[in-house]
Amino acid sequence: MPEFRFQGMRPGGRVGGQAGEGRLERNMSDIREKMNIKEKMTAGIQCQPEDATYEEIMRELAFERMIERGMEDSRNERVISNEEMERRIRTWRR
Repeated sequence: MPEFRFQGMRPGGRVGGQAGEGRLERNMSDIREKMNIKEKMTAGIQCQPEDATYEEIMRELAFERMIERGMEDSRNERVISNEEMERRIRTWRR
């Protein structure tokens, strides 16, 4: 399992209590592309600070999954323009 080091802020925008929490010094996306799902989840959990709550960990795992899905959609050209998205949002208000 690769070792990750952090600096700065904790997940959720809170300032961490220990030096080294926050920004990854390694490129997580390159590493995680080569991992299976259990390894990805384990790495995501291991990257959390020791005092992270269950809710913080679950939120980070869900956020990472949303990013992965968006990147997959982009790679497969399942995207729409900003203008099309604005049009769709306007229809919600009716």
